[in-house]
Amino acid sequence: MQFIDISKEFLWEFVLLLPIGLIGLWRWSMWLVKSILSSRWRDALPSERTKDWKVGVALTVKGEPVDTFEQLLQHLVAEKIDQACIVFDYREEENMRRTQEFALNHIDQIDIRIKSTDKKGKREGLSQAIAMSEGMNIIMCMDSDTLLGEGVKESVKAAFADSKVGGVAVGQRCHQPENWVQHLFDIRLVLRYAHDIPGQALGGRITCLSGRCSAYLAEPLQKIAPGLLTEEWGGIRKTGGGDDKYLTTALHDLGYLSVVVKNAWVYTRSEKSLKVYISQSLRWARNSWFSDIRALVSRWWMRKSPILLFYTLDRMVSTFTILLGIWFLIFALWHQQFIIAVVLVIWWHVSRIVKGWSYFKETNRYFMIIPYTFMSFFIGILKVHALITLYEGSWLTRGASAQKKLRKQIINNMSRLASSGVIFVVGLLVFGVLNEAPLPYLPDFSAEETVNFYSLDPYEQSSQGIVITNDEPVYFVFPSSNAIIDSVIRRTDNGGIVTLIRDDVLRYQPPSDYEGGDTFQFSIRFGNTEDESERNISLSITNSEPNKTAQINTNNRTEIDNVPSTPPQ
Repeated sequence: MQFIDISKEFLWEFVLLLPIGLIGLWRWSMWLVKSILSSRWRDALPSERTKDWKVGVALTVKGEPVDTFEQLLQHLVAEKIDQACIVFDYREEENMRRTQEFALNHIDQIDIRIKSTDKKGKREGLSQAIAMSEGMNIIMCMDSDTLLGEGVKESVKAAFADSKVGGVAVGQRCHQPENWVQHLFDIRLVLRYAHDIPGQALGGRITCLSGRCSAYLAEPLQKIAPGLLTEEWGGIRKTGGGDDKYLTTALHDLGYLSVVVKNAWVYTRSEKSLKVYISQSLRWARNSWFSDIRALVSRWWMRKSPILLFYTLDRMVSTFTILLGIWFLIFALWHQQFIIAVVLVIWWHVSRIVKGWSYFKETNRYFMIIPYTFMSFFIGILKVHALITLYEGSWLTRGASAQKKLRKQIINNMSRLASSGVIFVVGLLVFGVLNEAPLPYLPDFSAEETVNFYSLDPYEQSSQGIVITNDEPVYFVFPSSNAIIDSVIRRTDNGGIVTLIRDDVLRYQPPSDYEGGDTFQFSIRFGNTEDESERNISLSITNSEPNKTAQINTNNRTEIDNVPSTPPQ
């Protein structure tokens, strides 16, 4: 009998763990497929076709420290970039002056062209910078805080050996990370360019040629660049970020392919502030949802790119599986399944170590495992919020009327409320479904044959003198039609396990190999009243068959039927 009880308890734990186990198995299989795809990618070899091609850069500058930007210029010269077209915000006077001096000092090495604008937004400046470029075969669009690593120019030229390729992504790292926020960003970049981008490139199209640094064929880029100022879809007119997503989508619309180079890197400077990192992540998530949904709905090349379709759908669905993991942890804690909760949290960390092993082994930054694990779940929640608030921050408001601004503010507030509400409701639904998970064994209390249960008066403050054996669970039934058990202590001081099965049924599993007394408490209320009363049950546990005369109301169906349904007056 003891073996059967242990088996039943194990089965209950198994039922509890099964959903999250299946989700984990699915996510691991997806990761394995992506890892295999990425491992098969090989960078293109140098080609005679692009040997003499010229490479230029286009970028905008606003709020960049002077020394940082001058370092970018030095890296451009070191990589022998042929031309740099730079659009400055009109207030960047010091940066413009220093850039002009740099251009004069390196006039024989690089053609630097500058321009200032009073128009706001990166899209406007980038569009002007691209239009300024002349005589280039390849234009690299990059951020003003990105430093080119050694060999980037030659690797990019080699990638365009195939005439069908119109865009090239370059591997990215965080430049000299110092605090834990920058380390998080570095992990994110390294894993993206190790397990996602190369696998996508194997199928001929990448979901996004990053705005930090990506290269394009000059002719198609200059053709699509004006669209940066007019992009609109689904009632959303993009005026802020997402320029890289637009350029990638427009390039694919023209029929070009996109690839990646893994043997060359660029280094970007990350903000040290966690608040800024979260704000950036929210903006990136909104741009990703906008672009991915648009591609799935309206782009022919998405339907003809099975690998890209696989990555896109997996990225979308994985956002919600992360939420299921979080709610499962809450469920386990709520039901005091602390061992399951601890195992789940440990497994989350182990899985992150395995998936990011190449990074941790290279950098020895094992101290980042814990923050990286928890931040990955936080980013999952952030992505759900980004989906629900997709319209927020995406409308043209500069120069708009007060009525339009008020309308946007109202919509944004409603979207925030909807985001919080949906996450809460989904959580309640998940919790409710898991909370209804049946026990593997529940006696039929309506059957005539004897079962090991006690019918107790729900209005008694305590029940004492109950003698049971320690080899079988015992069920306590409170047959009043309006008695509801609200809470119960799951584990007694002596190791007994108490489980609430229904509103009127408790299950008690005696501790194994134990003789002596035991007590547990629970709260009960009646009907729709909010008042709860504390109750307790005292037991005497023995290894031998108990004296049936000492049991209270044992298997007495008459007494069960006669218990009053309302409290006595």
